[in-house]
Amino acid sequence: METQTNYDSLWAQPTTHKVTHGDFYLAARWRKEQPALAVATKTTDFTDVLRQNGVTPLPKGSAKLPLVFAGQGASTDYAHLDAHGKAVVVRRNDDVSDMDQAAAAIAAGAKLMLVVNNVDGRGFRSYNKPFSSTPVRLDVGLLSTDEGEKLVRQAQARGASVTVGSAPVSPYVYDLDRTWHNEIPSHMVVQGSSKNLARVDETFDSPAPGSTGGEFRFDWPTYNNWAIGEMMPEPVRGKRTDWVSTGGFNSWSQSAYADGLVFEAGPKTSYRAGSTQSEEWFKPIERPYLNDVYSMPTRKGDHL
Repeated sequence: METQTNYDSLWAQPTTHKVTHGDFYLAARWRKEQPALAVATKTTDFTDVLRQNGVTPLPKGSAKLPLVFAGQGASTDYAHLDAHGKAVVVRRNDDVSDMDQAAAAIAAGAKLMLVVNNVDGRGFRSYNKPFSSTPVRLDVGLLSTDEGEKLVRQAQARGASVTVGSAPVSPYVYDLDRTWHNEIPSHMVVQGSSKNLARVDETFDSPAPGSTGGEFRFDWPTYNNWAIGEMMPEPVRGKRTDWVSTGGFNSWSQSAYADGLVFEAGPKTSYRAGSTQSEEWFKPIERPYLNDVYSMPTRKGDHL
């Protein structure tokens, strides 16, 4: 099950002994990085904020912004509201589209739009035009309904403000995996260290400095000949330190792309605990070859 951001937690009932009839695997997989957007008031840390796609992040660092509530986020909601230079809270709804909410906030001079989701979970949504790599001139974060409504109540108080931390580029990523075979233990906490992690120094050198793109490290379970995961928007210029699980039942493969320009896929890889290696993306081709993460090319008549 690929839950992404749709669920807060999953539960599994421990087994009392290893299965002897049949066969099953239970795997847990996490990608952890520095939160792109952190939001807090005097009384509450809002821990489930997700920066959305197609937006312009606030500069790196921390800032305190006045906070106001802008209802449904339509242009009429700003008619008698001073939102210039402030963070605005709006409710996601079926009457005002994501792009229209962003356009109204930009026209009102808002610096940040915080959207209260109207369905379970959070998820990633795009606030720029479809199929466009040009972001809107606004930062946008999405909150779950429960936390969002809590923020709405605080935004309606006189003199409300919010402290915002922005990290447009995470300096690190943890790609973690643990698989259990024919058992579900009662204690599933795994502490990361040099005994079960490898370090990968990543360099991304997109051929277009202003281009958006993405990357992901897929896990290949031993019980399936297909990778699990999906590409995620990530910065494609700069350096990053990755820490990756080793051993167990899975191997890894990593892919990266720059929008409209290039897509690259690395081979299946298993890492040795305590090791350090490097990956360079979008560099000049030195030795092209066919790797083992896609089907081999075939020819049928005149078609290759």
